[in-house]
Amino acid sequence: VIFGAGGTVLAALLASILPAWSAARVSPLEAMNPLARPPSSRAPVVCALVGLILVGLDPLVLFGPTEKALARLGFSAPHDLVRMVKFWFHFGVGLPALMLGFFLLSPSLVWVVETALAPVVAKLLGLGQALLRQQLSSGLWRAAGTCTALMVGLAVLIVLQTEGRTALKGWRLPDKFPDMFMVDFTGIDLWDVPKLQEIPGISRVMPIAIVAPDLPRGFLGMAGLMFMPDRTMFIGIDPDKAFKMMELDFREGNVTDAQRLLKQGRHILVTTEFKQLKGLGVGDTMPLKTDHGFVPYTIAGVVWSPGIEVIVSAFDMGRQMDQRTSASVFGTIEDAERDFGVKKLLLFAADLDAGAEKDKVLKDVQLRLRAYGMRGGDVRRIKQNIENAFYNLLLLVSTVAFAAMAVASLGVTNTIMASIRTRRWQFGILRSIGVTRSQLLRVVLAEALLLGIVGCALGV
Repeated sequence: VIFGAGGTVLAALLASILPAWSAARVSPLEAMNPLARPPSSRAPVVCALVGLILVGLDPLVLFGPTEKALARLGFSAPHDLVRMVKFWFHFGVGLPALMLGFFLLSPSLVWVVETALAPVVAKLLGLGQALLRQQLSSGLWRAAGTCTALMVGLAVLIVLQTEGRTALKGWRLPDKFPDMFMVDFTGIDLWDVPKLQEIPGISRVMPIAIVAPDLPRGFLGMAGLMFMPDRTMFIGIDPDKAFKMMELDFREGNVTDAQRLLKQGRHILVTTEFKQLKGLGVGDTMPLKTDHGFVPYTIAGVVWSPGIEVIVSAFDMGRQMDQRTSASVFGTIEDAERDFGVKKLLLFAADLDAGAEKDKVLKDVQLRLRAYGMRGGDVRRIKQNIENAFYNLLLLVSTVAFAAMAVASLGVTNTIMASIRTRRWQFGILRSIGVTRSQLLRVVLAEALLLGIVGCALGV
């Protein structure tokens, strides 16, 4: 809160420097005649060129040959250094330069929009084109600042909504999926797992082992866009049961070969996230840190995420909160036991007999295994709860963007009021030659419409 409040005050002070400096340089003659010196057309062009350079800084460092440049300068461990440089440059220099660059571009965009769209807006509102010829350019920098403020809120809103809704729309449960999941945070010993199959109402049960092994340092660094955690979530399953209980969408490889290779040990299925991050495919190896050091695991298939790793995270496995992971890989329970020392299992997927009641099955499991802390959940209900919570979170975060646009709308009000004050003499003359109040009202609305169009263009 203190950081945000201080930043707001600082931004307000910085924003006041330019108008205060301009006001201090006004001469009495200029003040008496606002049209004595027409605004220079050179300044917006120069600012636009500078703005293009500033806008290009962030993508140049993020996607350019930064690693090669640092290596030529003699820096050691260029990969790790590049990740650090890109991360801090992005937030410390890149984003501020991006915003400043678009602000410097906005005067030129204001001029282009006014030139190209003022005739269209004039026709829509039934006005003469001459009335809108210099609506915005007469106060070019005032209009540019207002449009930039609109831009920030709209850009944030677009990013949040696009990223958030894309993430949710991309997550679907396959038609074939376990009927319920059961979790016990104290853990069930491996030798007690067969007892679950004897519970009335359970037709098939699949234990799931969860570990978070280390990856080699910098393994998941992707273009320096963010600090990727150097861990993955290893989900140990029984291949025979998993492929019967879950429908996996193979993007590389197939069910038969994957099932055979997983049984051989030290083979994994990776999700499409890994494919996108590292370009890894079937036959490639990926090192995982085991109890015996780093061990290469061979990729047996690339699957589109079936949603199980999200279900796993929904049960809030403690280690996932302490050890941030990226994406998921699927191996076998035998690998989890041999290489990662798994002795107890926390999560179980189960298919139920027709007509079996989930609550009764869960109570029977608790009594049979004396796992009174075990709880269960219907998969689709879990998915619905996660989606509802995420949509609520998305709406909550989006209020920041809505608030930014609301504040910017006050800037539109001030801009238009300032424009009216500076042209009161002009409006008076227009009224004296027969321009009606309705026409003047539409002139002001046209100015607001043009400002909104420029803000939308910048924000998008």
